[in-house]
Amino acid sequence: MIDAIIYFGLGILTDILVTLYYISVGHRLAIRSAVLSLLMTLLGFFIIERIVVSTNWFLILSYALGSAIGCYSVIKLSKSKFT
Repeated sequence: MIDAIIYFGLGILTDILVTLYYISVGHRLAIRSAVLSLLMTLLGFFIIERIVVSTNWFLILSYALGSAIGCYSVIKLSKSKFT
């Protein structure tokens, strides 16, 4: 169960980074975009490696649900800031 919570949290973190990356690119913030790209790549490869090794569908679902919630949260929070 703790693994599912960790994957859920990593899903949220990953999508927050991805969404912030796209916002940064859209605003032409080069250094911020580069740092976010680095973090996204490192975290993404770590998650992919862990999921391929475990092949546990519950963990994959937990990660995907966390990713969806992370995307929704960042868009909702940043909507008022950037519009």
